[in-house]
Amino acid sequence: MAERSNAAVLKTVEVKASGVRIPLSPLDGILKQFKKPEIVMILGFLFQTILMAFYVYILQSDVDSSYYKGYSENPSLRLIFHNNGLSKYTSKKMPWKLVCIISFTTKKEEALSAEKRYKKYPLKSLVAVINSEKNIVPHYLKGIENR
Repeated sequence: MAERSNAAVLKTVEVKASGVRIPLSPLDGILKQFKKPEIVMILGFLFQTILMAFYVYILQSDVDSSYYKGYSENPSLRLIFHNNGLSKYTSKKMPWKLVCIISFTTKKEEALSAEKRYKKYPLKSLVAVINSEKNIVPHYLKGIENR
């Protein structure tokens, strides 16, 4: 019997005009390579609708530098939610900034399990996650800016 791997298979999409194969993920920051805004918009839309990704995000309060850990399918929308006082827990420490996003493209349960783990992390471990290569905030924000 073949051993099953939990690793996600990286799907790709080929852009016919350029012949470039890019990972089918909204977070890889590769869209910035394209010069035409309509290509960026179309690919961004496809990435968001075809590939359902699940995210654990970490916010940091500008008030006291504390962290908030959460799960979302749309971290940028959740940030708006938190910064508009729509969450009782985070409303007293606004404004918040997005300091970390970890993407899970396989299963929602993996993201929820990771969120639960991160909520128990001591500060030193949490900072290590924020500074790790798993953190896709820079790529994620560039993708949003290009829309």
